[in-house]
Amino acid sequence: MNFYPTRYSELSNSEVNELYRADTWERLNRNERLDSLQELENRSAELLGNQPCEVHLEQMNGARYGYYHNGEIYVNESLVKNGEFTVQYDDGTTASYAPADTNAQLMDTIHHENYHAYQSDVINGIIEHDNVAEVNQWRANWDNDNYISNNDPLYRVQSLEKSAFEHGESLTKVAYDEIETKYGVDTGYRKYLESINEHSYDNALTEAKVLYDDVNIESALNEKMIQNYHANHVEIQTSDLSESNSISIESSASLDAADGMENSF
Repeated sequence: MNFYPTRYSELSNSEVNELYRADTWERLNRNERLDSLQELENRSAELLGNQPCEVHLEQMNGARYGYYHNGEIYVNESLVKNGEFTVQYDDGTTASYAPADTNAQLMDTIHHENYHAYQSDVINGIIEHDNVAEVNQWRANWDNDNYISNNDPLYRVQSLEKSAFEHGESLTKVAYDEIETKYGVDTGYRKYLESINEHSYDNALTEAKVLYDDVNIESALNEKMIQNYHANHVEIQTSDLSESNSISIESSASLDAADGMENSF
């Protein structure tokens, strides 16, 4: 695999994670933060066996942490550089919002978006995944007509996001549990825990059941996606689906930040 070199390549995994301590992250400059994101991506990809993505900073409007697209990860430039989300309105005015858990959310974002890169490699037969049914569900969900944007509670329930959320949150918790054992309470991580508990899969599923009046909404969603996929691709079985289905996968933290933004302005 081709890894992207950073100034932190000689650090241990624990030392890379410690770059995301609230106090340490605050002291890093823009380029050091970008290197820490890239180094974490290198380690995250190595863990799963997928090709590492190059991490880019991109100016994004509003409450977006980042996204995955075509083998690359894009992270909010303003958030990394200034610790703020920036909103530009139609009249040209701007406003900003500084989340209190940026350090932990960005760690989660890298693991989350790398999992989408892993899913892409699995779908395209580059990596084997031991759950064939899950792979089939991911493939159906990846289709443009099936992927659900983050303005719907089913965003968190759909198979691609459900798996990526679980992966990102799990690795982030393991890293910060180790950090807090060594250094004590991390304020950013504590805010992060509040956020992911509020915007959990269970809460999203409960909301979706009520909204769609269906206690079996997740299984119904999965079945519908499979049906749609087969209907859409019955005549292109031999085509290169990786090229015909190019979508951008949003960061796990988008919903969390959006709520904060709405409450602030």
